[in-house]
Amino acid sequence: VVETKWLCNYGKGGVEVLANIEEGGWIRVEILDQYGRVIPGWEAEKCHFREGEGGRLSFFWGPDELVGRTGQISDQNGRIGNVIKLRFLLNRATLYGFQAGDEGAMPPYR
Repeated sequence: VVETKWLCNYGKGGVEVLANIEEGGWIRVEILDQYGRVIPGWEAEKCHFREGEGGRLSFFWGPDELVGRTGQISDQNGRIGNVIKLRFLLNRATLYGFQAGDEGAMPPYR
């Protein structure tokens, strides 16, 4: 289990990781709120991923469009905020890096 520090989650990006998964292994992610609790609908058991180039994995929960972007709401009414933590559960997998949101994205100013 690897748990991040608090992350600022701005922009339109979702949860992405750079990892290597051995045969028979897996990696799961859950999103925690600002109090360190798993947000309903964003549990590890509900996550899936798509493989991209170079070991990059893009995660989603439930429907494909639920990627962990700020403001998204799960089927269980769990809303993603601007401050989150990620908890990675690894089995025969190596985590090299991760990202939530878009690099360099800033909060909207009014």
